[in-house]
Amino acid sequence: MILDALIVGAGPAGNLLAYHLAKAGLKVQLCEKKVLPRYKACGGGVSRKALQQIPFDVSPVIEFPASGGVVSYQGKPMLTTFTETPFASLVNRDQFDHFLCQKAISAGATLLENCKITGHTALPDSVEVQTTRRNFRTRLLIGADGVNSRVAKSAQLMANRPSGIALEAEIQVSAKVLGAQGAFATFDFGAIPHGYGWVFPKRDHFSVGIFGAHTRTIPKIKDILLNYLAAQPALGDYQMMSLYGHRIPLGGTPQPLHNASTLLVGDAANLADAFLGEGIYYALWSANLAADEILKQWDTPRLNLESYTQQVNATILPHLQYARKIADLIYPFSRLSTHLLKKSAYLQKMVFGVISGESTYQQLWQAITTRSPKILWDVLRYGGKSE
Repeated sequence: MILDALIVGAGPAGNLLAYHLAKAGLKVQLCEKKVLPRYKACGGGVSRKALQQIPFDVSPVIEFPASGGVVSYQGKPMLTTFTETPFASLVNRDQFDHFLCQKAISAGATLLENCKITGHTALPDSVEVQTTRRNFRTRLLIGADGVNSRVAKSAQLMANRPSGIALEAEIQVSAKVLGAQGAFATFDFGAIPHGYGWVFPKRDHFSVGIFGAHTRTIPKIKDILLNYLAAQPALGDYQMMSLYGHRIPLGGTPQPLHNASTLLVGDAANLADAFLGEGIYYALWSANLAADEILKQWDTPRLNLESYTQQVNATILPHLQYARKIADLIYPFSRLSTHLLKKSAYLQKMVFGVISGESTYQQLWQAITTRSPKILWDVLRYGGKSE
């Protein structure tokens, strides 16, 4: 049997794309290298704009909505802001991904776990895919297998893959500490050079991490995270539950995301932003774009996957490019930028509006450089020297 689509990776992008294609009547096979539910190193903050990309209710796996944010510098809270509508929802990624996968299966997709792709061969009318479990023939191969995508390597795509790095700990804290944090997500823009730290609360623990943009390695990154934790006495006597590092794909550079029979979505397509490292929103968005292009052309003799790359470049890449410009402007001056954010209610609204989807990175850039010229002048006057 020749499959219609073989999707490698059961994360948000792969699962949502499998859902759409299976719901449309295609024969869809999901291959996941681990057994679901599986741990995924991720803060678990799913922005409101990301949830709007999902065509079904995911409330059963939402820990609770983030009703406000705390902005800190080197562990010291600088401001606390409330949002009228939650700007994000906090989830555990193992449960979130598994829930999306179950939706894809309910729509008609099949799942094969403990399945790793080892290579593929293009045939005139299909693709033969080799995996550790068995071989498949499929009309379309889709890489949704993350920043280290084996599909991308096998297809000779994404040869130039800029990335950052994150290190995340899951920590057990007391009920008192959980109550004090409440439904607030903490962003610390002095936790690490050219990046930020975070504290995302869950029902019974915290996800705490650091993200460094524009660098694949950070010397002594574990020590930096431990020092960041030590700088926050409000955490009390916490217990480390897990500690994982992972690369963050940094998008914004136009590259082919397809060849004749293969396309990439989500992290495999390097679709995460360089300011906050958010990837789930763009993963879901790319899955929706891919589904639209595939289904629109399905009855044609040959799919023109170039249209998918063009759609991503036209719609998603501009957001990632502005995110990179903002990261390059803000992160070298994290201390001053945090103080300026504290003083500007307008900028606070814009920053959290970007996360929720009420505003865009382009609008935030314009607010900094055009509508708030004094803020830009203060940053530049700070010395032309980084911290």
